[in-house]
Amino acid sequence: MNRTMMTATNTLNQLQSKIDQISNNIANVDTTAFKKTQTSFNDLLTQSFNNQPSETKEKGRLTAYGIRQGTGAMLSQSQLVLSKGALKTTDRNLDAAFTRDDQFFTVSVQDDNGVNTRLTRDGAFYLSPNANDQMMLVTSAGHT
Repeated sequence: MNRTMMTATNTLNQLQSKIDQISNNIANVDTTAFKKTQTSFNDLLTQSFNNQPSETKEKGRLTAYGIRQGTGAMLSQSQLVLSKGALKTTDRNLDAAFTRDDQFFTVSVQDDNGVNTRLTRDGAFYLSPNANDQMMLVTSAGHT
């Protein structure tokens, strides 16, 4: 396979990963408390070809001698963006929203290991009766 095809294949695979992340961000744009992911690219590898055996014939050159050929791009960083999103007005009395980045609701989650405490910024709450016929505040997934 020639070098150009390998470079294109490497880069297209990484671009597909970027498109997947963008698609996930778009699909979850209306998900409460969703945090988007941001990516950046770097050169995957560069290969140096020394095409000039004599440095004296390269007078005035400011860059390194030879030719640099890249072999594609790669995702260098995938970062979760933790900034707060826009607030939405709802018609529900039990909805709440945070205005600072360091605030979370504590939620009790029942799983195979027992009851665990988890953190969430999702402020969509509902009332649910418990075993004592009292009302509890729960998340949309039913966690207290």
